[in-house]
Amino acid sequence: MYSLSVRVDELMRLRGNDVLGYWLGDLPQGCKLCFSGLKSVLFVTGLCSVKCFYCPISPTRRLKDLIFINDVEVRGVKDILTEVAVSLSKGVGITGGEPLEVVDRVVELVKVLKNVFGDEFHTHLYTNGVKLDEVVMERLVNAGLDEIRIHVISDKSFNALKKCLDYSVDVVVENPVIPNDVEGLKKIIEYAYGVGVKYVNLNELEVSELNFDELVLRGFKISEDGRSVVGSKETALEVLRWVTDSGIGISVHF
Repeated sequence: MYSLSVRVDELMRLRGNDVLGYWLGDLPQGCKLCFSGLKSVLFVTGLCSVKCFYCPISPTRRLKDLIFINDVEVRGVKDILTEVAVSLSKGVGITGGEPLEVVDRVVELVKVLKNVFGDEFHTHLYTNGVKLDEVVMERLVNAGLDEIRIHVISDKSFNALKKCLDYSVDVVVENPVIPNDVEGLKKIIEYAYGVGVKYVNLNELEVSELNFDELVLRGFKISEDGRSVVGSKETALEVLRWVTDSGIGISVHF
């Protein structure tokens, strides 16, 4: 009987006795801070050139160049800094849309956050890697980026992973778990491990107002609470078992 080790002591703080995640190995620093409630979410733009059918971003943000910090819409750097300070955050997760659609904005914000809150202030960035090249990566690292998370969607994403590993940042693969796509996830994890990536984050496939119709049209079933897709969790746990059984030395977090 196989049993995953669950860090319930940390996860239970977030929502009663519910287990919110499973992992093998270590967690990226960004995740550790999130679990402790010490990260702010910086949504830098709703723009994105890729149309993933499972994208959960709300219609009020999708494809619109808006900025939110902790779900509060802002218009300038001062508002961002104020919210981060009031939240007592020790870092931000920079997301979108696709943040690299507004790379100048991202670089400037990382610089400002580091200058105001210090070098220990942790910044991580989510991207599909399509617009990531050596020039962009140099700018991000020089600005002070600590961690980059690649949503693997294409060969360009795989290439981006390799580029990131040449720099002094933590590199993480972060993908949603599509039910029954065990082989697809194995391919991603094997590639990540092969090139030297240390961390993989697998997210339960989320249901939202935007992606509901697309998911149903593809035959996916929605959970009773309407928040996730049935089978996503089971697929993730199967992948975790495979990682353990195969002896791949990579940290995987669901």
